[in-house]
Amino acid sequence: MSELYTRTSSGVVPVKLDGVDGLKDYLKIEDTASDDLLSQFTEAATDFAEQYTRRDLRANTWTLLLDTFPSRICLRRDPVASITSITYLDDDDASQTVATSVYTLKKGQQTSEIILLPDEEWPTLVTDREQHITVTFLTAAHWKLDQAKFGIKKMVAYLYENRGDCDAQKAAQESGATQLWDLLRIARI
Repeated sequence: MSELYTRTSSGVVPVKLDGVDGLKDYLKIEDTASDDLLSQFTEAATDFAEQYTRRDLRANTWTLLLDTFPSRICLRRDPVASITSITYLDDDDASQTVATSVYTLKKGQQTSEIILLPDEEWPTLVTDREQHITVTFLTAAHWKLDQAKFGIKKMVAYLYENRGDCDAQKAAQESGATQLWDLLRIARI
């Protein structure tokens, strides 16, 4: 079985530019001349943190493409907030939505699963063609967001100070952000 995750929309980054405990307050920047650059760095640092920890730090929308219905659909994003839809192609190549009365979301610490309810079955798929099952789901900001936000601020500070002289991996490591994020990281087996 193959699977492909795609983030179809991103939520608001968890670190604000202005205000108490904002990024500009942390960096001691008072003017607005660097706001666009800081916003870009914050978006990049948030993306990197989410990839590094394998957890979502904001409310994102994801699609998971599958080629068959497994007995359990494992969602390798954390934390999963809800399932939006599960769709597939029927015999006439028309998109069909699986009724929510067929499955439930079992939320876990690192991964969540979509499991069939008792006495329910996944729809029967046409076997003579390639299938595309699409699971659309929402994630939420991780509950240990403060720790992640501090790592984002540290990484943005490093990117800002070393503009043009570093990449994301170097900035995350040398700023100390990865040390903070290691405590949140989901290990690959």
